[in-house]
Amino acid sequence: MRHEGKLRLLYIHKLLKERTDEEHTLSTVQLIKILKEEYGISAHRTTIAEDIKTLQEFGYDIGIIESTQNKFYLASRQFDTAEVQMLIDAVASSKFITERESKALIKKLSTMTSTFKADEIKRNIKPESRIKSKNESVLYIVDAINAAINNKKKISFTYFRYDEHKKKVVKNDGESYIFSPYALIWSGDFYYAVGWSDKHSDISCFRVDRFATIPDILEEKAVKKPKGFNAENYVRINHNMFGAGHVETVKLKCDGTVMNAIIDRFGYDVKTEACEDGTFIATVEVAVNSAFKGWIAGFDGLVNIMSL
Repeated sequence: MRHEGKLRLLYIHKLLKERTDEEHTLSTVQLIKILKEEYGISAHRTTIAEDIKTLQEFGYDIGIIESTQNKFYLASRQFDTAEVQMLIDAVASSKFITERESKALIKKLSTMTSTFKADEIKRNIKPESRIKSKNESVLYIVDAINAAINNKKKISFTYFRYDEHKKKVVKNDGESYIFSPYALIWSGDFYYAVGWSDKHSDISCFRVDRFATIPDILEEKAVKKPKGFNAENYVRINHNMFGAGHVETVKLKCDGTVMNAIIDRFGYDVKTEACEDGTFIATVEVAVNSAFKGWIAGFDGLVNIMSL
């Protein structure tokens, strides 16, 4: 076979990547057998040893268990098993990615570890029980928005909501929004595009999985980002992206048991003052809107607005 030596080297790396780890090895004899039976490539002990040495010199961390029958395994990878597990969990749990897209991404991520480790990880993933978006175009939408941000261009898109019958209704009377995207922000397990809306003549945000169409990237330059604008602060202040309101400094009287929730919402550096009765006062900057008031109500009296 033409270029058999080059192909043998590539297939050996493929076999080590897919079928070995610290707990699973392939011996010289096994590699020779698999190469012949599955790929029609001949090899012997000396060529296997030379190929392994070449892969090591190139930079692959190949472990060798020396004995009368040497055994080989891929000792390190770009991502370790725990990191792959975390990435797969994030994809499986993400609400803005559809069920079909989740499965496809998980399959790709699984190739970053051995098949043995991938099977162990996937056995513990139950994505079918999690709430998922129905927008099959969401990854293409993210890609288009990202391209517009990088090229400082406006985008055009239609946006929808669900009506009382769970039917999609295009907002803005079916007209396209013209938008200058500044950032993509992940908040509350959803992706949001934050930027300047021509319709609102103000900073606005749109949930990516509610785009009715993949955005068109326009030739028109994006509206420049206001001086000092910080997209992450905008998200934090306009609580949970449910809509803007007048930003005010608010003092919250909080039960001591809700400190975790306050830090989760406003960050560790949120200004707090402990009180002698086991409560504390948190001073925060928020958009005082219905979403914020609903968030307060959800604490059932454990958090109260002291002053605006």
